[in-house]
Amino acid sequence: MEKLWNLGLTAYPNEFGGLLIGYYNDTRDKAIVIDTILPTNFKSSRYGFERDSHGLKEELLNAYNQEPRLIYLGEWHTHPDLPAYPSNDDKNALRIIANHHEVQITNPILLIISINRSNFSENFFVLYKNDIIKYEKA
Repeated sequence: MEKLWNLGLTAYPNEFGGLLIGYYNDTRDKAIVIDTILPTNFKSSRYGFERDSHGLKEELLNAYNQEPRLIYLGEWHTHPDLPAYPSNDDKNALRIIANHHEVQITNPILLIISINRSNFSENFFVLYKNDIIKYEKA
């Protein structure tokens, strides 16, 4: 999380983000996030982040062809000085991504990081049956 916070600070006070990569455990009931892939092209503003997909497929293939095999798990981005909850645009974007013909998972993760210069907080969400559900620690 600290790595993502530091990455987010590079764009502060604008939003920033990328892909979450990792793997599922053997029973596929837990996703383990290992790293991020950052877009090379994106649009960023105080209240928006839109990444381009250029070059991401190649980066994902590289991650998959290493040991351990890492796969796309979802997306993350910052909300500078705002709560770590998805906007309607965030929810719609996750649904569009999940329905894309090249995306191989049906329940992508969305991590939103509320960020300022001195600290951060985060919330994880998952797309489940076309609804965005907040992950609650047990």
